[in-house]
Amino acid sequence: MELDDFKSAWKSVEFPMKGDREILSMIRESKHPVLKKIRRQLTIEVAGLTVFLACYWSLFDGASKHFFVNLLLVITLLATIWYNIYGYYIAKNIVDGPNLQASFQKYLRRMSGYALGSIFSKAFYAFSLIVFFTSGVSFHLSTYFALGTIAILFTIQLTLLSRMWAKRLGVLNELLSLLK
Repeated sequence: MELDDFKSAWKSVEFPMKGDREILSMIRESKHPVLKKIRRQLTIEVAGLTVFLACYWSLFDGASKHFFVNLLLVITLLATIWYNIYGYYIAKNIVDGPNLQASFQKYLRRMSGYALGSIFSKAFYAFSLIVFFTSGVSFHLSTYFALGTIAILFTIQLTLLSRMWAKRLGVLNELLSLLK
């Protein structure tokens, strides 16, 4: 299709008129399907981490662990909760620039930083869980085997998370190159 044909076809299309109320309801945060899914996932993760944080002291013998092991776990859990909320904030505030291209570049930079932080956050969280649950444990061959298996599983999870973020950022980079 030639450019002139495209322009004339564009001008001939009649767009449905939307009222102010309809437009406002479309852009409301509670109606946005992607934000709704992110909010649901955030709620589940924060609730789970909060329950774990509330119960770990008695349920997993946090009282018998060293102070710094408990401190590491609590800081890691709180940082993970905060970082999840920060990710929601980034997803909620996509448009932040004078035009679409500048806004998308800023969003891509934020998402790249968030992806890196997300991977490190999960790695630090896994590390703190391993430190917490192995604190005060006498090590035998079976314990080393179990710890090795857990470390392999955490490594696989982090690898999959890294690939997922690389794929997402690749799609965003392709979209940005189409805008240029």
